[in-house]
Amino acid sequence: ETLALYVEVLEEGFLGSEAPKVERRGMEMSLQGGKLQQEALGNGPIQLSLTWLLRGLVQVLSQASAPAIVAHRLLATPSCGVTLVRLLYVLSGSRARQWGPAWDLLSDLARLLGLWLRAAIGRGMTSLCEALLSAEGVLVQLLRLAPVLIAGGVTGNFAEESLPSGNFSQGLHHLGTAVNTVKCLGVAFTHLSQAASTHPPASAATGLFQDLLHLISGTKSPSGEQARHLAASVSAVCLCVRLHLAMPKSGAAGMGTAVTTAATATAHAQQGEKLVRAALQTLAALLHPTGSGQDRAGFPWGEAGSHVRWSPAEKVALQVYVKGAREAVRGGLRNALSPHSNAGQDEVDGAVLSLLWDLRTAGGERLDTSALKVLLGLLGTSDMSRKFAAMQAVAESLALATSVGPGAALAAVEATCAGAADQNPGAAWPGVALLLAVLDESLQPFLEVTSDPLPQWCSLSTVQALAVRLQRVSARPRDAPLPMLCACYALEFMASLGSAILKQSRIPSAPEELTKILATLNGVAEALLDAMLRAGLGRQCLDEIRRAEGAVHTHLRRGPIDGLMAVALLQQSVTTGGHDGPNSLQRRIIACCIAIEDPSAVLAVMGPHGILRFVDLLSSCKELEPSAATLRCCVSVLPALQHLSLEGRDGFGTALLLILRLFGGLQATPGAATAELHKEFQSQRTVATIIKHFLALPKDTQAESKQSWWPALTAAMQLLSSLVLHHHHLAHEFVQHEGLHLLVSRKLLSSDLVQDGAHIVVDALLIVSQLSRLSKEYYPLLRSMNICMELRDLLTCGNANVRAKACNAVGNMARHSDAFYESIRQAGILTQLNQLCGDTDSACRKFASFAVGNSAFHSDVLYHDLAPAVPQLLRLLSDSDEKTRANAAGAIGNLVRNSGDLCAVMIREGALHGLIYLIESRRPRDPSDAAAVELFIADSSVKIALFSLGNLAVHSECRSELKSSIKAAELCHSLTAFCQ
Repeated sequence: ETLALYVEVLEEGFLGSEAPKVERRGMEMSLQGGKLQQEALGNGPIQLSLTWLLRGLVQVLSQASAPAIVAHRLLATPSCGVTLVRLLYVLSGSRARQWGPAWDLLSDLARLLGLWLRAAIGRGMTSLCEALLSAEGVLVQLLRLAPVLIAGGVTGNFAEESLPSGNFSQGLHHLGTAVNTVKCLGVAFTHLSQAASTHPPASAATGLFQDLLHLISGTKSPSGEQARHLAASVSAVCLCVRLHLAMPKSGAAGMGTAVTTAATATAHAQQGEKLVRAALQTLAALLHPTGSGQDRAGFPWGEAGSHVRWSPAEKVALQVYVKGAREAVRGGLRNALSPHSNAGQDEVDGAVLSLLWDLRTAGGERLDTSALKVLLGLLGTSDMSRKFAAMQAVAESLALATSVGPGAALAAVEATCAGAADQNPGAAWPGVALLLAVLDESLQPFLEVTSDPLPQWCSLSTVQALAVRLQRVSARPRDAPLPMLCACYALEFMASLGSAILKQSRIPSAPEELTKILATLNGVAEALLDAMLRAGLGRQCLDEIRRAEGAVHTHLRRGPIDGLMAVALLQQSVTTGGHDGPNSLQRRIIACCIAIEDPSAVLAVMGPHGILRFVDLLSSCKELEPSAATLRCCVSVLPALQHLSLEGRDGFGTALLLILRLFGGLQATPGAATAELHKEFQSQRTVATIIKHFLALPKDTQAESKQSWWPALTAAMQLLSSLVLHHHHLAHEFVQHEGLHLLVSRKLLSSDLVQDGAHIVVDALLIVSQLSRLSKEYYPLLRSMNICMELRDLLTCGNANVRAKACNAVGNMARHSDAFYESIRQAGILTQLNQLCGDTDSACRKFASFAVGNSAFHSDVLYHDLAPAVPQLLRLLSDSDEKTRANAAGAIGNLVRNSGDLCAVMIREGALHGLIYLIESRRPRDPSDAAAVELFIADSSVKIALFSLGNLAVHSECRSELKSSIKAAELCHSLTAFCQ
């Protein structure tokens, strides 16, 4: 309320150089003054200067834990922030000279506004943050005002255009105003970047960055002025970074010819250094936000994983933010440096990268994480990565003779792995991780096929130097996170170096040399596996990795053991014949991961690249023995791969083929506990994961599109059919998770697939058949699929196995009730079944007769349509296959089970004689032949023939035939005596 009163008094012009004090509402108000006081107890106005009020509030909000009641009062609504912005406008506006200008007040106001904005973030006040993002919110007003305040602090002139042309020979005009405004802007950038990168992304933030991209590219006019204000603020901050070029070097007077003493030059340099570092922090806040919350804790898999799922549209919005922020900073730095050079854009980019690389250390004593974050953000494009990799300064930092100091990668790795930073971790982390990430990112373009020469530092000597320095990790305690994390990042960088050398180098001995170097890493690998997996240190390291990575991705991109996986794959690629020897990194990693009882604990320390590399390591291991633990480990990876496939990275098919191989090997092993294996599939939700994966794929059936996922689909269907056939709980999961919808939507029962994908069709038929056989509860869903027309077409295809499985499916669809009878008749299936009873393929004959029998079992609705099958069924009574004879005999009995409509047909075609002949022909001629008698008694076709004779005997005309010409009673008496 008092702040608002000051706004009112200032806007009305009651306070100024001519009227330094004014009384309002029992309070003596002034811009400058001492403490809160009252002239006499109970009498006189309270004296409360604006300076004292602002600094008191700064003191409150600077506390690690501000008093709850005060914090709530200040942060309940945006009114406090709005008031502070209004004060800034007044004190820097057209009447600013009236107050001096009041530079110290402006500095205090900017600092207080920054603390107020930061408090909203720190307390997770979502509603307040949303209000700040509105079109006329505090953030937009600050973006509009910040360039003016920065210009005033740097040059003494409240005009944006004064920054590019400013003369800094006398140092900064007012350090506090410039630095605190830049820092306040950094908090505003944090609001914007977190709003765009935290799930769900705020539409106001994503819209702002979309407008920013349009503004930069010139393709479309932004929808509002907010994007212009954001671009202007970024440019103002970039101009502050430029000050580094004007600073005196080695104590010389260098900020201008007017500076005549080293002491003055040093003072000016220190001022400029503070502003430069503040500007870097602000740019880093825009490019590299540090997210918080559950969706930043780890990965969408593993026990510490996030279960937040970004939709495709949300991911696009995130990429818009990343690109918009990067291009704004890149353009701002280009513009800041271009006045100093007439060179082209490539040289200006080189100057930008050189400046940031020079700023990677602060005071020559420690790494500047902000400079490295900005540099890493700009390397998101391949052209900037190539330019950076070609810089001589980068090569010098990796050369053995010159790699000294905190800014040199080899020295930083050696110091961190040796434990030099254990007492002061903030001096090394996340700086060393960012330094290695920058170098690794600059190599990515060289991992593709390219004609560009390798950077001079991408050499075997650099790989060797890293390997030597990593040896220090082996002696470190397993609970020391920084050395282990440093080794993980260094191994990732080493793997990129080795891969680039193999792809681009023409040195014949490179594979052999790399093999020797990598063989020295066994001790390092054991130390990392012990710490990260066996001792559980990896899960504790996720927050540290997040500090290095920021929140510009939907989840962490790197896991604590990803680098080790990368080096193992590199070793495998250079080893002769790809042999995975007993001491290989591949075998060590696999053995350790499989030995961990809880697979989620392993996945929790693997990032996206780590997951894919792990699958490659498993699938390429020639000596991987099938075991329950190995299968559990592989099955647990599928959900992670399903998530990654949505991002365009697919190892799903490779994992499915591996699971099939292991599952098949275990099922073929005598005494294998297959029930326990099915429990693994249930606990890992394997069926649901596979279905979800293939339902999410685009429905483009073009050959080039199918090529990528067709082998994976083949493996998936084979595994699904095996699981559905062997365990009814998994069959239920298949139905519950829209497996039938997958069959329909992907047209997996289409006859068009038979030529190239007969195995897929067969597996789909097996699933339909098994579900139909298991329970009539599945009939409604099966009926909703309307697959009878597809089944009819499959019954006529040229593949005998498909025809047989289609017959079996029809038979099981008629197993429990007549629910499908009408659909079967309307589709024309019965005609095909009648013909298939005489098919040349034994399996087709067997399942066709089975389908005919079930189609006649529940009612006589289809009798007349099935009558043409009777002659074929009679011929099958003499088939060499027992099951076929039994099916044919049962079908004959079922065709008279529900009515006598076909009795005349049966008598005319000789069905009764055929059944008698089946029995007589199977009866041993020698009753003393015990083995033959036992076979006869066990013959199912004989038993079914007798049942069918009983069905026929129910009807009078058939009964008469049985009594008169066939003498069935005598046959029964003789069989009874024979069996006794």
